[in-house]
Amino acid sequence: MECGNRGRPLGKSTGMLSEHAGMQQGRLRSTWNLARDVKNNKKGFFSYISSKRKTREYVGPLLNEVGVLVTEDTDKAELLNAFFASVFSAKSGPQESQSL
Repeated sequence: MECGNRGRPLGKSTGMLSEHAGMQQGRLRSTWNLARDVKNNKKGFFSYISSKRKTREYVGPLLNEVGVLVTEDTDKAELLNAFFASVFSAKSGPQESQSL
């Protein structure tokens, strides 16, 4: 048998890399099993799907045009609305860029 680096047989990995690959294979196998058994295990399937749908509902504080920190939700909404309205306005062509 040929030996690779540090006397280990070639083609065999040890340590963190092999543990990571094993975890990936386990997750993949679990996903395939859920897909295969979806008709019999709907609760497990929908639990898996809801765990993958992570949404972020919090918008952190924003700086307005004059550099003041905006923390109120309505003020943040107005600031974002003004920004998107300026970016997507019909006044400039598609190649022109605008800066705030």
